[in-house]
Amino acid sequence: KRAIDDARAKIKAHLVPSLNKVASHLLSKMTEGKMAKIEVDEDFDVKVDGQPIHTLSGSEKAVANLALRVGLGQVLTSRVFSVLLADEIDASMDDERAEATAECIRSLAKSLDQILLVSHKSPTADHYVQL
Repeated sequence: KRAIDDARAKIKAHLVPSLNKVASHLLSKMTEGKMAKIEVDEDFDVKVDGQPIHTLSGSEKAVANLALRVGLGQVLTSRVFSVLLADEIDASMDDERAEATAECIRSLAKSLDQILLVSHKSPTADHYVQL
């Protein structure tokens, strides 16, 4: 039990600061600077610009959670499995936020081998498959 507790503490010590940095960067890009900082504490409670995540609007929650998920994927995989699969990530976003989010996702192409995005909207992309 002590070894597991020690490992958990070491993982949190590395993961949390890295996740905060990466997710905050993504959030700022996805919202064009309107939202800037994600803080995940040691208990994994989340605040966005000092506000608990559960108090945000639907679109704000969606973009913050997306920044966290993508950031966590980048921190944990660190280019080991460089794929992003996303389904309807922009569903609750207005057109402006959806486009900023799509632009942020496009910028990840520098560090990801493949990005597959499913959407009812039509963000700018290299290739489309319309069903």
